[in-house]
Amino acid sequence: MKKILLIITSLLFVFIGQDSLFAQEGVSSPCFTIKKNDLKTNNLNGKVKEITTKYYTKDNKNEDTIGKTYISKYLYQEFDKEGFQTKYEEQRNETTFLYKTIKYFSKTSSKEEKTFTTPSLKDKKAKSKLLKRNVIAYDADGNINSSFFYDSNSHNYNYYYDYIMGQDTVLCYDYEKDSLGKYYIDSKNLNVFDKKGNLIEDGNYKMDSSWHCKCTFSYDKDNNQVGCMAMINAKDMEFKKVMQYNKDNQKEIEYVYLSDEENYYSKTIYKYDNQGNWIQSITIYSKNKPTSIVTRTIKY
Repeated sequence: MKKILLIITSLLFVFIGQDSLFAQEGVSSPCFTIKKNDLKTNNLNGKVKEITTKYYTKDNKNEDTIGKTYISKYLYQEFDKEGFQTKYEEQRNETTFLYKTIKYFSKTSSKEEKTFTTPSLKDKKAKSKLLKRNVIAYDADGNINSSFFYDSNSHNYNYYYDYIMGQDTVLCYDYEKDSLGKYYIDSKNLNVFDKKGNLIEDGNYKMDSSWHCKCTFSYDKDNNQVGCMAMINAKDMEFKKVMQYNKDNQKEIEYVYLSDEENYYSKTIYKYDNQGNWIQSITIYSKNKPTSIVTRTIKY
């Protein structure tokens, strides 16, 4: 059940928030993940070495601060020559700092990520505290085979996955370990693809085949994703994305709609560098929320 809540929360962030560095890149199934390097996984072009991401909020509501822009979040990442992430630092406010240590046992088979909180990114050894530890293993086809998760409250979660490959489908069974150490099927994920290999449906289902959440995708003649509909059964919610592309097949504008509302909930406009990576996104909300601005400084 904790996995289901995590999936639902992830969908909410992907659709109506920019809490994740790559939230704009789309929805991916939590257990069906073809292992590529981190640059390809996150749709980054070229030989990226570093990314500095800054999240800004522009106040458009309060009279005293209207028009003012302030930074709300900061991320820094480094990648090696093979495109795998080697460094991650995050500042959420003036007092909250996070960083990750990443250890690859084999870049094609398994890795360990540890996330720490620290009072200062300059002196990480000073009162650093382990927040969570995640070990992920991949099978020969590059799918996530198993994962082990440990948090700071001494909660351990063990999962492993079983895949059934069809002609145009991938069915993934999600097994979780109970308090007695026995695995049981927690849920199943079904991915459906079209003849061009585009993902057209991503659903997470209970074992009685009723669904927790489901996404459907549509594409244009150039295989650009132009539409995405997400339905979350547990919260009785529906979200819809509509994307527009420029002449270079780069996503230029993205609209998010909630339920059956005619007016968009948010509108995001993207700007790109010469490598085709987005370096700025401006999200404007229709319901009197502050404008969100994200900038990325990318070094190659």
